[in-house]
Formats: sequence, C-alpha cells, structure tokens
Amino acid sequence: MSKKITILKNSGALGISTVIGKLFYFILFLCIGGSLGPEELGKFAFAVSFIALFCAGNDLGLSIRSVKEVSQNKGLAEKFLSNLVTMKLVLGCLTLALVIAVATILGYSQESVRLVFLIGLSTLFIVISQGMRWYFQAIQKLEYESLIFISQNFLYLILGYLAIKLGLGIRGVAYTQVLVGVLVLALTWIIVRNKLIPFNFKFDFAFWRQQLKSSIPLGLMLIFTGIYLNSDTVILSVFKGDKAVGFYNAANRIAGAAKMLPIVIIPSIFPVMSEITDWSKFRKLMEKAVHYSLALALPFGLMVAILSKKIMLT
Repeated sequence: MSKKITILKNSGALGISTVIGKLFYFILFLCIGGSLGPEELGKFAFAVSFIALFCAGNDLGLSIRSVKEVSQNKGLAEKFLSNLVTMKLVLGCLTLALVIAVATILGYSQESVRLVFLIGLSTLFIVISQGMRWYFQAIQKLEYESLIFISQNFLYLILGYLAIKLGLGIRGVAYTQVLVGVLVLALTWIIVRNKLIPFNFKFDFAFWRQQLKSSIPLGLMLIFTGIYLNSDTVILSVFKGDKAVGFYNAANRIAGAAKMLPIVIIPSIFPVMSEITDWSKFRKLMEKAVHYSLALALPFGLMVAILSKKIMLT
C-alpha cells in the first residue's frame, strides 16, 4: 500500500472516530446537564479539567518519541512497549497522588476531591492503555486506535446515561468512567499483546533515564498545552462556581471538537515524516498536511459557528 493511501486511510479512520467519539461525550455532557442540572455538570467538568491539567505528567512526551523511534526501526517495538507500559503505570500513579494532594491542599470540597479521584483513577487506566496505543501510530494501523476511541466514548455515554437514569447521580457517572477505563485497558491489551506483538513489563532504568531526558522538550510542550486547554475551567470554578462551569463547558465541548478535527491528520503523517530523509519530500508532505487540515477546519468551524445557537437550544 502506498504512503498516500495509508495516510488517507488512517486520517479517514481517525477523523470519523474523532467526530463520533466527541459527539458521544458531548451527548453525555448534555445528559448530565439536562438531568442533573448545570451545577452537577460543573462539578463533573471541573474534575475532568483539573485532572487534564496534570495529564502531561502521565506521558512527558514519551509516546511521541516512541512513535518516532519505532517507526524508524520496527525491531525496537518490543523494548519500547515493555518499558513504556511500565513507565506509564509509575508516572500515572505518581501523577494521581499529586493531583489528589493538590486538590486537598487547595481546599476543594470533599465531593469535588472524590470526583477528582474517580476521574483520575479512570484516567490512570486510560494512560496505561496509551502506553500501548502509541504502537498503532508507529506501525500506521490507526484503525485499531479508532475502534478503541469510539468504544471508549460509546461506553462513557451508555453507562453514564444508565447511572443517571438509575438515580446514582454525578458520583455514579464518575464510577462508570472508572469501569470504562478498565474495559479500555483490557481491550487494548488484547489487541496489542495477542494480535500484534507480545511484550512484558520491564524495568530498564537506564533506558528510562535516556528516554525521559530526550523527551523533556516534548514534555514541556504537553505541560503548557494542558494548562492552555484546561486552566479556564479551573479558574472559572474558583471565581464563579460549579453552575457557571456547567454552562461554559456545555458550549466549550463543541468548540473543542471543532479544534480537534483538523489535526487528525497529524498522527497519520508523523510516522511517515520520521522515515523521510529527503528535505524536498518532507516539505511537500507538510504542505499537503496543511492543505488537508485547512480543508477540514474551515467548513467544520463555519458549521459550528452558524449552528451554535440551535445546537445549544436543542
């Protein structure tokens, strides 16, 4: 299969899964807001954003670097997988402990800290799964990532909706997020370990140090990106409370989806970029990537802007 067809196939699969997955999660937000009220939605949105502020600590750029190295040399796949899953587990546990400590020190209510813990625990399972999911990008088989992403968000919606209808409240929704995290981890483990490549947990500390040192610039990028994308919700919760956060995030989720769609092509071209040694070919690939991103961004952005009022009032 040619590189062009591979890129189009992966971009298409990832684009469709991104739209469907984001739509499922947005509907979950609407269900929470419509059934439990904007204040409960605000509590949930705060917990999600507070966890996301620290999410860079779960990765520190290791996944991006692993994609680059393994796409260039497939023989390194088992070593990177075995160590990265273990590193993600350690980093995820440390990050979760840090998040709970910060939330407690800042004086958030017991209910908020509990929600942060549950969403953080769910994120921990997802993070461990991402210690394997980067491999789909490295071998340019993003249909697996698309399957997992759609399944993840579909389960978030269905189980979250059931929790609401059973009267379990926002805490029940948070517990369903933990359950989904476990299921996603199990699905990823089955696909990667049984279908693609066998691996085991490894503690190669010299390798860990080398990778962490090389990933510092990428880690800093992820840290600042996380702050940029999630600090607004946390700051709003401090000054205006949960109700304002609920209204804000109901609209912000639509804008967030609009931002994500144009960049779905990046995971498809990154492994190809890593293999290119000729500057003219690299430049040509980047130009096409920008053109495709704009082709996705403009119509989708205009559609959201024009239909925003109808979407929010539906």
